[in-house]
Amino acid sequence: MPLELSEVSANCQPAVRSGGHPPVVDPIRSGSNVMAPSPVESARSKPCLPHEAYYACTGRQKYGPNACMGERLPREKAERAVLHQLASVYRDERLVGEALAKARAEAEQHCPELEQRLASISAEITRAERAFERYHEAFEQGKLSPERCETRLSRLQARLDDLHAQHAGLSLQAPHEAAQAPTAADLAA
Repeated sequence: MPLELSEVSANCQPAVRSGGHPPVVDPIRSGSNVMAPSPVESARSKPCLPHEAYYACTGRQKYGPNACMGERLPREKAERAVLHQLASVYRDERLVGEALAKARAEAEQHCPELEQRLASISAEITRAERAFERYHEAFEQGKLSPERCETRLSRLQARLDDLHAQHAGLSLQAPHEAAQAPTAADLAA
């Protein structure tokens, strides 16, 4: 009989810590402790066979059974339960459709401000590139000393690099017209 995710979560209780120890964040929702895979060890501290691996609460391992009442969970059963739960979530077309619709609505809501920020950065890049050209022209005409030109150009180049990085980062966030969310037919396939 497969182990259900609710059974996995129910086996580890929140730790009751003394001495002000902070709780550890748990990636598989087991209260306030981390369930970490550990090999079963014999009395001589020799690891047993890999098929005997389990998940155990680190709070229980570190502070003893008074810190956490959760029992060890067989690794294969726990992982199978998690994968079964994930598969059932991804098979739920309604849930996936709602998540896609929500993501699309959020992207559309942020699109105007993102486009405005991209336009602002592009305009600033254009101004900085023009200033770069003006410094070069001033240097070539002898109106700007080499030291001052170098100082100004290095500061301007650093600013341009920063602006290009910001533009590239925001461009990755911008929704592309070619990229569309899957349709219901795509999800059914």
